[in-house]
This record gives sequence, C-alpha cells and structure tokens, in this order.
Amino acid sequence: MHRKINTVEDIKKLPFVFAGDEFQTLNPTGFSWDSIRAFFVDRLFSMVNLGELKDESNIEEPILLTKNYRSMPEIVRLSNRIQLLRAARFEEESRPQIAHFDMGKKGSVFCLDPNDDNVWKKLKENKVVLITPISDGESIKEYVENCDLKNHIEIDMESGVPKDITILNPIQAKGLEYP
Repeated sequence: MHRKINTVEDIKKLPFVFAGDEFQTLNPTGFSWDSIRAFFVDRLFSMVNLGELKDESNIEEPILLTKNYRSMPEIVRLSNRIQLLRAARFEEESRPQIAHFDMGKKGSVFCLDPNDDNVWKKLKENKVVLITPISDGESIKEYVENCDLKNHIEIDMESGVPKDITILNPIQAKGLEYP
C-alpha cells in the first residue's frame, strides 16, 4: 500500500543519495553539488505542494572523496596542480586527492621544449603519447600546423594523422593509461 506524502516530516524520511565526481570534467563548467541539491529539494517540495514549507536543515553535507582509485600517482599529482589553479582562478575550494594505490605502471608527466630536437628523437623512439590542448572540433593536423610542433611531426596528408607519434586531445585520452 502506498502512503501519500503530505508533510515535511514525510519528505525528511525519504532516503536520497547523490553520487558523482565533480573533478570528472575537462573544462571548468561551474558544476556545483549545492546547485543540484537545491534544485532537487525545490522540485521535490513543489511536486507535493509543500514548496512554502521547504526546509533544508536535515540535508547531510556531502562526503568528499579523497582517494583516486583509477589514476597513477603521477596523474593524480598533475590533476591536483590543475585543480589548485582552477580553484584559484574561480575562487573555489581546492580538495586534492591521493592515489589509492600504485598500479605498477611507471610514467612521467612533463612539459617539453618543442624546439629541442633531442627531446623529439627520444619521444619518437619511446613511442610516447602526447596529450595536447586540442579542442574537440579541431583536427590534429590543424593543431600541428598552427604551432611549434610542425617542425617535428610529420602528418600523413591523406588521413591527417601523425606518422611517427601518437597525439590525443584530453577527451580522447580520458580514462586511458599509457606506460
């Protein structure tokens, strides 16, 4: 038998859980759990015609995840630095994560001098994957031609793909791990 919700106390007894990772975004979107929670509470109270009695006093504060279960320690450290810059830029709180465990993969995250021929030789020899700030609509060929990479990367004219090195944008690389 279904019971009708007709009081604020009835609503307070409903178990709702929201789960997600606000750091799972590649672009600063302004996503806010507070906004989602406020929207949900507003809709819930208005659906049962109790909007004027809305009370958020019993809504639990979010539990913030501090462990990253998916990425190598090097990636987590880089991500923490990016999130710190993002927090400073958008005047938000920074909440660094730690890598839960060493996945047994060793890797390095680094910036390189695009004009150093020795660096390019080593990158190609070691089959390094470059993750570059190519936007979703931009082709790799356009990106390479419009920056300092054109002196070091040969593009196949038919396919538009680099011949001697792998280049991905952040969206293509998301969730992948490379040695």
